[in-house]
Amino acid sequence: MRIEGSRARGFPVSWRPPKPPGVAALAAIILALAVTAGCRAERPMRPIADVLRDHTAELIRLPGVVGTGEGREGGHPVLLVLVRSRAAAEGAAIPKVIEGYAVRIREVGEVKADSSP
Repeated sequence: MRIEGSRARGFPVSWRPPKPPGVAALAAIILALAVTAGCRAERPMRPIADVLRDHTAELIRLPGVVGTGEGREGGHPVLLVLVRSRAAAEGAAIPKVIEGYAVRIREVGEVKADSSP
């Protein structure tokens, strides 16, 4: 529907009813909300040593994982997940964040106990 009125300064005056938001507009809004929600990183609440102690056993059970450790990245503490090889850990569901700490994967090869005294 288009309603036209008188001319003001040579331009036609017209009014159109607003269009309802389309699927694309709704999808864009939902995507924006999802992205901003994902940007709110969980802050670590416990010391990294406690988090490692509580999660190492479950991480070691993942295929290819041989150990865990602490590291630093950009001045912030991170959890290290040590893997035999990246290929061996490909199928493992290694989380990206644990209790607010970023998780980084380090390839270390085969780990063997040293039998020397």
